[in-house]
This record gives sequence, structure tokens and C-alpha cells, in this order.
Amino acid sequence: MREDNMAVLYHHVRTALSDEQCRARYLEEKAARLLGLHSAVIAGFTVLVLIASSLFVPPQHAIAWLALIAVTLTYLGLMSAWSFLFRLLRPSDMYGVHLPNNWLEDMKQKGANDNLHLAVVRCYETWQLLQQSNQHKNALLTKAYHEIVFSAWLIAISLLLLLAANYLVADV
Repeated sequence: MREDNMAVLYHHVRTALSDEQCRARYLEEKAARLLGLHSAVIAGFTVLVLIASSLFVPPQHAIAWLALIAVTLTYLGLMSAWSFLFRLLRPSDMYGVHLPNNWLEDMKQKGANDNLHLAVVRCYETWQLLQQSNQHKNALLTKAYHEIVFSAWLIAISLLLLLAANYLVADV
């Protein structure tokens, strides 16, 4: 391949790699923000449950049983989403081009076109790994979103059942 064609190819692959690196950082920043917000929601819900625990622990009527089940399912959903977010933030070393220890000697021995070809290959390999990692992270983020939505509905149901249990206790 001609050197100018190889330079265009290198520029294209390098741009794709840079875009994929930006996407990886975006996914991790989004997960970190969500994790912080999600942790605050878990803490707030825990405080609310501790305050209202006398209404449904031990369960004495059907509404208290439903409230206990809803609170338990809510915690399961919250912890599941938390787990997905933590897994998304797992440290990775796929952000840069991996160079072997002898890459400088190899570069000195080869011509400019071979060096450019080697750079294209290394960038492309790194791009492939990073793209696979980003697809996995995106899948985890999507699962976390689904769990968060599910948990939000369960929080609403739990709060309604706690209110109902409060009225039942107040009437007795």
C-alpha cells in the first residue's frame, strides 16, 4: 500500500480509537454519577424503612406482609442495579495502544511504510478491544437502567403500602 494511503488509514483508525476512548470515559463518568445518586437513594430508602419498620415488622396483617415483601423486593432491585453500576466501573487497562518492550528496535529496523502499517495494526487491535469493552459496559448500563426503573416502581409501591400500614395501625 502506498505511504499516503497508509497515512489516511492510520488517521482514520486513530480517530476511531480516540472516539472509542471518549465513549469509554463517558460511560464510566455516567456510571459514577449514577452510582452516587443511586447510593443516596438507597440510603434515603433505608432511613425511611428504619423509621417505618414498626408498621410492618413483625407483620400482623395482610398489608404489613405486602409491605415487607415490597420492601424486600425493592432492596433486591436496588442492590442489583448497584451491582451492575459497580461492574461497569471495574478498572481496565484498554485505553491506550499496547506496545511491546522491543517496539523501538523494531521501528528502527523497518521502513516508514512498515512502521505506519504496524501503527495501524496496533491502533486497530486496541480499537477492537476497546469497542468490545464498551459494548459490554453499555449492556451493563442498560441493565442498570432497567433495574433502576424497576426499583423506582417498587419504591413507590413500598411507600404506598407503608402509608396503608400506617393508616391500619392508626385505626386500631
